[in-house]
Amino acid sequence: MSARSSDGHGEVVSRGGRAASVGVGRAGERPSSGLTALQALDAVDIARGDHLVVVGAAGMVGGLVTQIAASRARVIMVVSPSDEPRTEGLGAHTS
Repeated sequence: MSARSSDGHGEVVSRGGRAASVGVGRAGERPSSGLTALQALDAVDIARGDHLVVVGAAGMVGGLVTQIAASRARVIMVVSPSDEPRTEGLGAHTS
């Protein structure tokens, strides 16, 4: 079960009795990271069947690049062992 409330400056989302608040600065990171990821992929012109190595796939931009590129190419992630659990569902292979 989840509940949402807003104070006009941000949104508070509660799931399972725990509330999480996202500030304006943090909320602004997502669109910027998404745009950066799309621009990076446009710059390298990935085609279906290509191979792409993403260094830093556990980060915000690297994770988005990995998820978007995995629909077109074989993506190999380079992440530290401690970041592997966070990146397992991104659709790529680890190296």
